[in-house]
Amino acid sequence: MLKYLLFLYFLPLAAYQLSEEVLRHKLSEPLPQWAQNQIEEDLRPFCEKGATREAIARTLAEVHSLTRGNNAQFVTYTIKNNQLTFETLERPDDPRITHFLEFFSQMARVLTFPDVQFLASIWDCFDSPHYLHHLHAPVFSFSKRKSNHFAILMPETREFHYIADQRKNVEMAAANHPWQTKIELAFWRGNTTGGYYHYHEWDMKPRPQVVLFSKAHPDLVDARFTSNYFLEWHVEQMFKELGLFDDYLYATEYLRYKYLIAVDGNSLASSMKWQPFSGCVILKSGSDYIDWFYKGFEPDQHYIPFAYDCSDLAEKIQWLRTHDMEAAAIAKRALAFAKSHLTWEDCALYYYHLLTAFAKLQNAQSK
Repeated sequence: MLKYLLFLYFLPLAAYQLSEEVLRHKLSEPLPQWAQNQIEEDLRPFCEKGATREAIARTLAEVHSLTRGNNAQFVTYTIKNNQLTFETLERPDDPRITHFLEFFSQMARVLTFPDVQFLASIWDCFDSPHYLHHLHAPVFSFSKRKSNHFAILMPETREFHYIADQRKNVEMAAANHPWQTKIELAFWRGNTTGGYYHYHEWDMKPRPQVVLFSKAHPDLVDARFTSNYFLEWHVEQMFKELGLFDDYLYATEYLRYKYLIAVDGNSLASSMKWQPFSGCVILKSGSDYIDWFYKGFEPDQHYIPFAYDCSDLAEKIQWLRTHDMEAAAIAKRALAFAKSHLTWEDCALYYYHLLTAFAKLQNAQSK
C-alpha cells in the first residue's frame, strides 16, 4: 500500500480560506444538538469495540482479499501532531483525497486535532453489502443509507473552493430575484447519474421520474437532463427522441423560480450543497440516503418532501402556490439554517468534534 505525507507548509495558498475568527467563535459555542446526536448515533455501534487501529488493519486485509475488494476505494488517514498522512491503493491525486488534505491543512491552522487513525471510502456512499459484512471497523463516508450502522458520516470537501464561490454567487444573485418576482414553477437540471440506465427500467430511477413528470405537467415542473453520464447509445437516442435533454444552466439562473427540486443521483442530491443558500423552496425527493446535517435540516420546516415516484408532487406544488407566505417562510428558514450551520467553518467544526470523539474511543479501546 502506498503512503503519502502531507506537509502543511508545502501547500499552496488556497482561493478560499477558512475564517479563523469565525471558527474560533463557533468553537466557543456548544455544538448544535442535532450535530451531537448524529455523531453519537454514528459512533454508538463502536463504543465497545471496532475503533482500534488493529480493527482498521483487519478490515483492510479482509476486504482487499475479496473479489473486487479494491473497489471499496479505501483511504486510511492518520493524524499525528496535527499533521495528516494517508495510505491508499487509489490514485493519490483523486480530488476527494487532495481536497480533503487541503481542507485539513486549513483546519489545522486553527484547530488542534487529537492523534487518531480512521478509515474512509471515497465512494459517493459506502453501502455495498459485499463489503459491509467484512468490516471490523467503521468506515467514514460522505453519505449512507439510513439503515447503515457501519458507516460514519463526514462532510464532503471535494471542490470546496468552487462550492464556496457557488454559494457566494447564489446569495448575491438572489438579491436580483425577490420572492414576489419569482416564477411559480419547480425547476431542475442535472446529469443522468444514479447508476446504470437499463433500457427496460430506466424510468424507475428518481431523476428520470422527475423529468417524465415534468413532460406530463409542464405547468408545474420544468425538469430536464443536461448531459449524458455513461448512457448507452440507444438509451441516449431514446432520451433525445423523448425530449429529455436541455441546455446546461448555472445555479444562479435557477433563482428565477420559487421552487427548486433536489433529487438523488449516485447517492444523495448534490444540489443540497448550494440550494439551502438560494432563498428558494427546496422540493426534496424521497430518499434513503442521509448527509451529515440532515438531522438538523427538517422536512416541512426547511424543505418540502415529495414521494420518490412523484405521486404527490403535483399536490405539494399546488399547496406551495396557495400558501405563498408559508412557502416564503420555509425558504427563509432554510437560508438561515444554511448561514448558521452549513458554512465551511461549520464543516470544520463538525470534523473537529467527530474526530475528537472517535479518538477517545480509539484510545480507550487500545489500552
